[in-house]
Amino acid sequence: MERQRLLALCPRLPYPPLKGDQLRAYHFLKEMSSDTALEIFGLHEAEPDEATRAALDEMTEFWRSVKISRLWSMVRVLLSLPTPCPAQVAYFFSPKLAWAIHRRLKANGKPDVVLLVTVRSAGYLFLFKDIPLVLDHIDSMSLNAKKRAKATTNPVARLFWKLESMKLRWMERRVGRRVRVQFATAKRDAKALSPMRVEVIPNGVDLDKFVPRNEEKRIDAVFTGNMGYPMNAEAALWFNDRVLPLLLATDSDFTFYAVGAEPPRALRQAADNRHVFVTGYVNDISEYLNRARVFVAPIQHATGIQNKVLEAMSCGMAVVATPEATEAIEAEQGAPILTALSPQEFAERIKTVLSDPKLAEEIGQKARRFVENHFSWRSQADKVRSLLLRARKLHVEYKWELATGWSHPESDWIEGGELIRSESRVFELLERIFAALALL
Repeated sequence: MERQRLLALCPRLPYPPLKGDQLRAYHFLKEMSSDTALEIFGLHEAEPDEATRAALDEMTEFWRSVKISRLWSMVRVLLSLPTPCPAQVAYFFSPKLAWAIHRRLKANGKPDVVLLVTVRSAGYLFLFKDIPLVLDHIDSMSLNAKKRAKATTNPVARLFWKLESMKLRWMERRVGRRVRVQFATAKRDAKALSPMRVEVIPNGVDLDKFVPRNEEKRIDAVFTGNMGYPMNAEAALWFNDRVLPLLLATDSDFTFYAVGAEPPRALRQAADNRHVFVTGYVNDISEYLNRARVFVAPIQHATGIQNKVLEAMSCGMAVVATPEATEAIEAEQGAPILTALSPQEFAERIKTVLSDPKLAEEIGQKARRFVENHFSWRSQADKVRSLLLRARKLHVEYKWELATGWSHPESDWIEGGELIRSESRVFELLERIFAALALL
């Protein structure tokens, strides 16, 4: 049986899987590579090292990555400000990458299906004529921008994120009407993307990497994540400022670790290397998870699903988290997570876990079983496979409809009274602009 040819367009090269979009794309594509002729195109900031090249060579028939020019990306962002184009779409558009994709399509022919990773890929749509498209939103980026606007105290930043949210909302709907199938990580993101039809496929966990190990528990509480992401840094600082003093009042030796790459200055300055430790990038997060007694997720603003919580649960840890951090996970019944809203509730939940090792072990065992049953990467990748096949089927039906003039109910996909294949003149104009930029 001939393998399906899949072209995956990733604004950020999926390896190493350091950020949420990279993690999700890497595991989906890796799982599908066994029965798929896979090609990956993406952007990188640091030149791919040997480990990256080896990982991508193993899972693909062909891959191409172009170094993103921060200078020219920022120029495109500035030029996009008075236009409907979101800054994030402008930033991740590279004429060199567009040309690389064009040359590959010309030399190798059309793939069976194209997977677009996030709406940031919108600048490359003009390349894919008469090819079924599938879009993984991951999160609703417009919802994310809206939450960032609410979270910031800087009036200029607030205005920027409000406008960016509106632009992203428009772009999500326009791109959504161009693709055959689209999906996101969580129900709240799918709801934010309505009235379009958006499937929900959560993230998974590497069950072999994030596994309980019998190590000495030298850390009281740990929080992990890319600290360069404002929501994660905000969460770590909130815990440090609001919860930690309550814990130190009854345990003067309490320790809190914030583990993850690119911590901002404010978070680094909070580290006293006695009670608060900020590690920066580490090779293996699971080592810190297995040395900690409780995982905390004090996230105040979130979209999508929080893989950090799933990874901690996979390591058999008791988790204390805000409802914001666990909403997408608790959609599955019986999630063994302790939720807390206020600093006082957070401190009390943590004290309860730390004072009762038997309870902590029981919660951790339930957490591991829960992740095994609901959040393996393999089971989630199988769902993506089915959507790719569905997109190809819908594309064939759409072409047959055009040829015969007959309207198939599913190939039209009427949502909220709007046809998914409808186009706006503004969007078509943006496509022409991106095509022109590729010539520069």
